[in-house]
Amino acid sequence: MGEDSVQLDDRARVKALFEFLREYSLLRYKTVKNTSKCELVLPFPPPQAEGCPSVLASFADVSDAGDALLEVEKPAYHACPKPRMSFKAWLQDGWADHLKGVSLAFPDERTADRYSDVGVETAFRSNAARVRDYEEWISRRSEWVVAQRKNDEAKELFDRLFSLHTDLERSSETLELVAASMVLTSPDDKELNYPLVSKRVKTVFDRERNAIYVVDADDTPRLYGELLNSIPGLNYACIREAEAELVDGDCHPFDADSVVPVVRKLVNSLTSRGQFMTLSEQDVDPGASLVVKEGYLLMLRNRPSGAARAITRILASLDDGCPLPSHLVALAGGGARELPVPDEEPQGIEERLADINGESRDILLAKPANKEQLEIARRIGRADAVLVQGPPGTGKTHTIANLMGHFLSEGKSVLVSSYTSKALSVLKDKLPPEMQGLCVSAIDGATADMERSVDSIVEHQSSLSVPGLARQIEELWDTREQVISELAQVRKALLDDLRGEYDSIDFQGEKIAPLDAARFVGENIGALDGTLPGSVAVGAPFPLSDAELSELYRSCATVSRETEAFLDSLGSADSLGLVSAEEFAELADAQREAREAVDSLCSKNGWSYAEKGKGIELETALGNISYSLRFPAQPLEKARTWIGRYALTEEWELGAAADGLRSQDAAALWNRLGDVVRKTDGLAEACRTKTFGHAVTLPDAPDVQTLEYALQTRRECLGRGRLASLLGGLFGARDDSAADAVLVDGHAPQTTDECDLALMTARLVAARTECSRCWDQLVAANGGPSFASLDLVQPEHAAARYLPAMESAVTWTVGVTQSLAPLLSAAGLDAGQLLVTDSLLTEGAAVKELSLRVAGFLVDLLDLLLAWRRRAEGKLRLAELESGLCRCNSEGNAIVEDILAAVRTEDAAAYARAVRRAGVTLEDKVCCLRRRELLDKVDAVAPRWAQAVRTRSAGHEGPDVPGGIKDAWRCKQYAAALATLHPASAADLQERALELSREYRRVTSELAVDCAWLHLLEKTQRNVSLNQALNGWKQTMKRIGKGKGKRAPELKAQARRLMAGCQHAVPGWIMPMDDALSAFDPHAAHFDVLIVDEASQADITSLALTVLADKLIVVGDDKQVSPMAVGVDFDAAQSGVDSRIRGIIPNAHLYGPKTSLYDLAATTFQPLMLKEHFRCMPDIIGYCNMTSYDNKIRPLRDPGSSVLVPSVVECHVEGGLRSQNGKTNRGEARKTVDIICACLDQPEYQDKTFGVISLLGPEQAVLVQAELLKALGPAVITEHKILCGDAANFQGDERDVIILNLVDSNEGDGPIRLRSEGPDDAIKKRYNVAVSRAKDQLWVVHSLDPARDLKAGDLRRGLIEYARSPQEIANLMRSARAQAESAFEAEVAKALVARHYPIQQQFPVGSYRIDIAIIEGERRIAVECDGERWHSGEQKLLEDLERQTVLERLGWRFIRIRGSRYYADKMATLEGVFSQLEALGVEPRPVEAAGEGSSELLKRVLSAMGGWEATEDEDGRAGSDDGVADLQGTKLRDVTIAAALNDRSFEREREKPVSKNASPSMRNPAPERMASVPVTKPQQSRTTMESADVLRFSRKSPKKQYYAAASLSYSPLSSSVEYGKGQNRRLAESRMEKVIECEAPIEVNELFRKVLESFGVKRAGIDVKNRNNEILKGIKCQKTLFHGHEYVWREEDVPREHCGFRVGGLRDIDGFAPEELVAAMRYTLKDKRRGVEGAELIRTTSRDLGYKRTGGKIEETLRAALDLACKDGAIVCGFGYYRLPDGQK
Repeated sequence: MGEDSVQLDDRARVKALFEFLREYSLLRYKTVKNTSKCELVLPFPPPQAEGCPSVLASFADVSDAGDALLEVEKPAYHACPKPRMSFKAWLQDGWADHLKGVSLAFPDERTADRYSDVGVETAFRSNAARVRDYEEWISRRSEWVVAQRKNDEAKELFDRLFSLHTDLERSSETLELVAASMVLTSPDDKELNYPLVSKRVKTVFDRERNAIYVVDADDTPRLYGELLNSIPGLNYACIREAEAELVDGDCHPFDADSVVPVVRKLVNSLTSRGQFMTLSEQDVDPGASLVVKEGYLLMLRNRPSGAARAITRILASLDDGCPLPSHLVALAGGGARELPVPDEEPQGIEERLADINGESRDILLAKPANKEQLEIARRIGRADAVLVQGPPGTGKTHTIANLMGHFLSEGKSVLVSSYTSKALSVLKDKLPPEMQGLCVSAIDGATADMERSVDSIVEHQSSLSVPGLARQIEELWDTREQVISELAQVRKALLDDLRGEYDSIDFQGEKIAPLDAARFVGENIGALDGTLPGSVAVGAPFPLSDAELSELYRSCATVSRETEAFLDSLGSADSLGLVSAEEFAELADAQREAREAVDSLCSKNGWSYAEKGKGIELETALGNISYSLRFPAQPLEKARTWIGRYALTEEWELGAAADGLRSQDAAALWNRLGDVVRKTDGLAEACRTKTFGHAVTLPDAPDVQTLEYALQTRRECLGRGRLASLLGGLFGARDDSAADAVLVDGHAPQTTDECDLALMTARLVAARTECSRCWDQLVAANGGPSFASLDLVQPEHAAARYLPAMESAVTWTVGVTQSLAPLLSAAGLDAGQLLVTDSLLTEGAAVKELSLRVAGFLVDLLDLLLAWRRRAEGKLRLAELESGLCRCNSEGNAIVEDILAAVRTEDAAAYARAVRRAGVTLEDKVCCLRRRELLDKVDAVAPRWAQAVRTRSAGHEGPDVPGGIKDAWRCKQYAAALATLHPASAADLQERALELSREYRRVTSELAVDCAWLHLLEKTQRNVSLNQALNGWKQTMKRIGKGKGKRAPELKAQARRLMAGCQHAVPGWIMPMDDALSAFDPHAAHFDVLIVDEASQADITSLALTVLADKLIVVGDDKQVSPMAVGVDFDAAQSGVDSRIRGIIPNAHLYGPKTSLYDLAATTFQPLMLKEHFRCMPDIIGYCNMTSYDNKIRPLRDPGSSVLVPSVVECHVEGGLRSQNGKTNRGEARKTVDIICACLDQPEYQDKTFGVISLLGPEQAVLVQAELLKALGPAVITEHKILCGDAANFQGDERDVIILNLVDSNEGDGPIRLRSEGPDDAIKKRYNVAVSRAKDQLWVVHSLDPARDLKAGDLRRGLIEYARSPQEIANLMRSARAQAESAFEAEVAKALVARHYPIQQQFPVGSYRIDIAIIEGERRIAVECDGERWHSGEQKLLEDLERQTVLERLGWRFIRIRGSRYYADKMATLEGVFSQLEALGVEPRPVEAAGEGSSELLKRVLSAMGGWEATEDEDGRAGSDDGVADLQGTKLRDVTIAAALNDRSFEREREKPVSKNASPSMRNPAPERMASVPVTKPQQSRTTMESADVLRFSRKSPKKQYYAAASLSYSPLSSSVEYGKGQNRRLAESRMEKVIECEAPIEVNELFRKVLESFGVKRAGIDVKNRNNEILKGIKCQKTLFHGHEYVWREEDVPREHCGFRVGGLRDIDGFAPEELVAAMRYTLKDKRRGVEGAELIRTTSRDLGYKRTGGKIEETLRAALDLACKDGAIVCGFGYYRLPDGQK
């Protein structure tokens, strides 16, 4: 702070600063004492309101904001009453002018009475009736004059109010309109004359009624306390009380009942010498020192500043110890401060791309964002203040809205303020709609928007719950995290895919770029095709050395084909690949045996057979039987085995099988027999074992049952012991005598064991007896052996051996069905055919028949088929052997021929001899094996190449190595490597990235909204007072209603008190600085973040705002207009600095009138610049970028985004002179009006807004505004928002079209005074602001010759020269780039052009360039050619993807063509591009002529201005339609415009569709062109035409119709050369006839244009015109001429009877035939018996035809048609009035 700095603490320094600011604010905004200082003062009610219905003023119900205080409707003009014919001849000229009197010509002389039947001369007063008529007319005229003068007064008032309306629009920041009353005067101070009470009002213009309204604004009444405080000796304490009373009582200045009592009391309280005078009071008290008179005014005055009051409140809060924001401490104190820890820079490219797109994990920017917006949010998160430099059009409002949404989502309160309300007007609308309820935009009063916000908050409180919303937010966070992660992955994949295009390919240690590799492949693939067949292993080295390669191809000659073929096929002696002689002999024998077996079996059974391919067909007793080798042999073999195993060979087996077939019971007998046999056999075996060594003899024919009983009894007795046995014998009946007949070892059984042996033997006898009986009943009875005959000793054992056969026999038929039949079927045989029997046979007969068939027929059949199969398989083996030998015998090897002969004859001996001979040729084995070794090496990496050498294919037959073999290898390796570069589809990745970006933005927006509402709901739930304030205010406002009730003032006062509480509930506020300073008390209101927009316009008093928030974001631009400091005493301001802050505040010397808040912030905080420019066309912002921003701005609008081309037009005004006061230039003003009027005639400007900026001062703007009001009227001015002002008036605003007036001129001989950048760059800033207001088009209107009148370095010269060639610098840069143009890009461009895509190369999108752009309607496609080396490198790749990310955010879609794919397969790659274009909705169409659209619009504008003349060619044609070339035959008044039209920089501009290519009107048309005459027809022409010498118009009632355009098919031609030739000629003639039939009468050039457009032809040269004329000659039609234009009619039309006119269709005035124009005028005159003035007729007809204004060519053409109609008698004219002839309606 310097050596003389004063050491104070932070609070003292801040307080000193604000004391200085309060003093400065009083100096800056002086107290006004007299109404003469106001811009405009109107008494209320205005005197025009008396007796004039067009002016209505009202004091009633003024409290209702919906009622107008003043309404002024522009009065209509009423013509003077028409005089009667009896005296009209005596009236002198001027009688119809209400400003002139009436006088008679020669009143005392005799005048020829032209209306007398007799025609005698009479005196005027000689006819009493004439005198009465005259006096009566004079009376009526006097009334008309009075009314008309009243109307004049009303019109004057209307004009003043409309000018006031435009002044307010232009200077809303500095001016305000107020309703004021209670005028303060003082006999002691003659200057004092100013109203005390005021309230802001506003003007509203109604275009429909053409009326101006003055209505109340949303504001409270104000007492001019500053004025009272400046008067010494008053009681100041009562001032504040009166202020409160006015506000609480809602006292309107025009409401005497409410305001008069308050002011009367105030006057009485201020001083004892005060006097209040009502309207009825006239006398001033001589002793009064202060007089307040009741009076009512409307005043346009400078807007007072509330800074002084606000700063006073701030100082009081500082005394109360309020916290000091750290950013304010830094500004006021400097010193050291702790630096925030910066965020880590994003490491990965996906994070950097996310930054470019404004994407972050923790920052919620709900709208599309960019890197700068993200950085601002990050900086303010870790710092206390951020300074943002926002050059024009860089989206400051969008940035602030995004930041505001983020802060609200964090639960922070935000205040956004600006010096201008223009900058804030659309801010709230840019927030997400769901978030707007959290914000109040108080630009024009806060009540209405506050009510909407409170309603929204209350509604959300009732519809949302905190827990539910919290859950929803958690889900959104998760979804968002998933989207971010996937988006990062997709972007990384995109980068990897793009990086692959630049990563080198490694080929045998050599590094090569993919594009070069692809180019090598593309250039050589055709020439090397076939050199190296097939594919190769990727990355494998060349398989052979040079020596090995030569050796391989030499071996093709050294090893003969015969030898190699033989050795390759046979191998060595031990592995010849053939069977041995022994094996062949066995094979031959087997063949012979099989053949004999087949023949034998066929002979035995009487069968015959035939072999068919691999099958055989037999003719048998059972019918034909077929068999094929395609069935396996195993089923046959198994069937044969089954039959051998289970055949029924015995008679008894047939019986068993029959029983098994008969029934289960019958089969059960055989099963029971088996059980008996097995039982007997088991008993016999056991008995044999037990009786071994003993002899047991039974009596002959014993009774086995008796014997067994006796033996059992004896055994039981023996078992009880001898005593028991004796006692049993004594006392019981025991009969065991039969046991004595049994001998064991020769004696009766004496022991239990002997009894057991005897019992077992007896039982065996019994079992045998049973077994014998069963056996004989079944087996013997069916022809089998008897049981006894089976074996004399052990028959049961012999019977047991029969059991398997018995079981098999019983189930034999089941086995046939379930086992044999499936096997036969599996072998391909018909089991039903082979096994079926007669169903009428008995079981036994059926079994017998089937058994015989199986054992006989089927066995032979299977044996035959098996033998045939062996033979067939042997034949196949021999055939394979033969085939193999044939394959290797392509050149007739003798050895192989011998072997083949032996194989074919199955001669084993010959085969053995031939094989033995093969061993003698193996001496070549070593050479052949080496060849095989080399071929194996090749085969491992290139199999088809190896095969080609092996078979000696063409080109590989040796002995020389094929040329280019290694290049072919390189080509194959490159192709294989290129195929692996791009595993994923770049188009799919890009599409997915776009989808995810959109999803990210959607989820982020929802999340930000939900978080913001969650914070508010939590806040209101915690604070009951907030809820009470919200609901209380809402209900109070409901009760206020329209504000007309008795309690309205009281309720409004309550609402204001409640609103203070509501302010804490609403987190977001938007309001201008002065309003914010007045509305928020630093004691009560505090925000988390303050954002100040347009800070470069805010003076140092705006520092007062910074007290209101913890964090500060200052947005501005030191390159734009700074505070003007008009009327500030600089010396007094410097004195305040010296006395208050020098030595205390850093940089105190900067605190002056021209210092802005942005300037102050820049002394402490480092600015962050917004660089993306969205507003202006690149050519417009290029000037500002070059002169003010060092080309740091990145314009992002593309040239095709506007139909207004060229973007910059320089217009020199010949003879334009600066006025004597040096502040205006009428020539430039008139030219400006002409430009706007001409533009409004063009459909391209239909919805455009206009602004006029004077670069010298406001006086020129006022002049232009007045001229525009005369030319266009208020309605058009309002519709197109036409505003005139200086650069300061436009800062923060924009218009589609801006017209600059330089004003200066040079009347001297030398250059005029240099205009440099000015002090503090003030002039340069004005130029920067002025130029950058234009969105689509900038006109530079000037009266200077820059080379002669201006010095080098003059800002005016720089601007004019830039406007002459805005792309000069860009062209130089393009020229430099052209030295390195890509051949790759050129090829792709040619291919797209060949497909009829409208491409534009090196297309500029702001600061970016696109390789190839295709723009069709709203679709913008960028075709990028990847792979050139100057795009390589990680940084270049990142820049490329950053560019793509930014442009995709603006709506561009990218198609990337990889050079590696393109050069490898051009056609396939291009087809893929065409497919993507088709998917994006882009269709091929002919390329439009370069520059045609840009020059055509400008030509039409100049034509409407009358700015050029056409010169005729030698053949009499007035110019041509061939685009810019026409200008070679054109005299342009403005040669600089001619240069603009010929500027080749326009070649890349796209022509936008317009309603019609209007032909230029002639500036001085020849008289003959004004007449409508018939066209002379050549004799050979088929055209019919009017024959009358003078065109006559129809007298029929005119009809208004709607224009119906013909619908033509679109069939584009590849070139205009094809038009009108061959089939196209017939098609063109058909379409021309269709247009004539539908649209006649039609102007001939319009007819040709429509037909040409249907063929896609946009440019019509001489040849095309001649063809059109030839085609038209062949069509039966009529033609007429009018005003230099030719009109085509249908053949059957009668032009003179045409009575209709058509509206719609957007036709130029030249598109209307004169018959239509006359019909339109006759339509206007219908029922107008008194007629219509000519100007009104022209104006009304113009409106009926669809034109918004009348002037220039439109008026000229209509007047020409009107003259013709009058000559023809279709319209009559008398005394300036036009009407229909008598009797016509």
